[in-house]
Amino acid sequence: PVWWQREHPEERCAYHDGGAGYQSFASELWRQEIGDDLTRLIRHLRRSPYADRILGLVICSGYTAEWQTWGVWQNKFADYSEPALTAWRRWLRERYGSDEALGKAWGRTEASLATAAPPTAERRLGAAHLMLRDSAADRDVIDYQTFLNDLTADTIIYFSRLAKNASDRRLLIGTYYGYLTQHHLHQAESGHCGIEKVLDSPELDFLMSPPLYTERQAGAVSGFMSATDSVHAHGKIWLSEADYRTHLSDPTSGFGRTKTLEETVGVLWREFAHVLTKRAGVSHMDMAGGWLAGPDIPREFGKMVCVMEEELKTRRPWSSEVAVFIDPHSFYYVRPGLVSSYLTLYPVVNLFRAGAPFDLYVLSDLWKRDLPDYKLYVFLNAYALDEKARQEILKRTRRQGAAALWHWAAGAVWPDRGRLATPKEMSDLVGLRLEEVTQEQSVRLAAAPGQNA
Repeated sequence: PVWWQREHPEERCAYHDGGAGYQSFASELWRQEIGDDLTRLIRHLRRSPYADRILGLVICSGYTAEWQTWGVWQNKFADYSEPALTAWRRWLRERYGSDEALGKAWGRTEASLATAAPPTAERRLGAAHLMLRDSAADRDVIDYQTFLNDLTADTIIYFSRLAKNASDRRLLIGTYYGYLTQHHLHQAESGHCGIEKVLDSPELDFLMSPPLYTERQAGAVSGFMSATDSVHAHGKIWLSEADYRTHLSDPTSGFGRTKTLEETVGVLWREFAHVLTKRAGVSHMDMAGGWLAGPDIPREFGKMVCVMEEELKTRRPWSSEVAVFIDPHSFYYVRPGLVSSYLTLYPVVNLFRAGAPFDLYVLSDLWKRDLPDYKLYVFLNAYALDEKARQEILKRTRRQGAAALWHWAAGAVWPDRGRLATPKEMSDLVGLRLEEVTQEQSVRLAAAPGQNA
């Protein structure tokens, strides 16, 4: 609450430029006091005469209430507050245990767990090898971005656990989280790369986001912001909060706003079809009031309910022959740039035009979950792969009837060996001869007639 922020300025998130956001996710005082309030609220709701109308709760905080890091879309770097500094040093102590181990990982003999400072904004914008970060030279940046995303995930789990327990574990608990395709160059700073922790947590039952903002207009595609098949593989529900800008919205609404009732109906049915085939849920959000006004649009929703009820009677398992993987950790190993959009967001959008259904997972599910065998494995951003990841990928892709599609610097970083992979090691992974490019350049690939790819 605003009054709480005013009373506790020392608990607020601090930006690199000296400015301040709202509360730091590392604030223990915030967790305690707001957590107590949340617990009292839920117990009150459970005793209310309308308690049987409440199915679940959405636990929100962060920028736009979607657990995004404060200042992330304003190009501000967080968090340099005292609560975050204390949490950062505690995180380092748990990870490294001693000054010697920290100094070895960071390549700095003077590094100390008691005095380690967050990297500057300038360092967080850079990389030792063109676009790629070095496991040693950039280790403090990689560690700090990992810490920030872990902190967000831990905070979500903390409040979700309070909510679960306050409801005697009877209410569904979920939140907005796991946006792995929509943060563009801000992905590593977004707070959403801690999705594996949240997926593993029994405290949350569903995750949600708006549909992709990239393409929403009539004639485009519908897509989710997250690895929704990982959400399902972990026994959770994905909910698409469809905040489509209909022809009834303000003409300046943007984001694929439809111009006519016909376009509106077409876009809403397209979203419904996507939700239905991908076994997700949908919540139609009238964000500004009147976007979904009647009578025509509600009538279409009624038809959708009838279709879904009929479909559920004969529903068969979803079946894909293509698996697509996003690696949250690999975002830490590239400096901010359009590469995150061109190698993760736009391929996902265009895969819907490929004519073949696909499943979208976080990379670690390849060996953590019992996934089916696929004919094609697509690795969108597998830049940083440890020994286990490499072995599991080879086991899946080097069998009869399977193929792999790689993007850019596949396996370029070997985190558990603290170095970059050699071109030969990368070639052995992807099955093609690769050569290192030592100067940054802009390249456009195109197929030429009569040539083999």
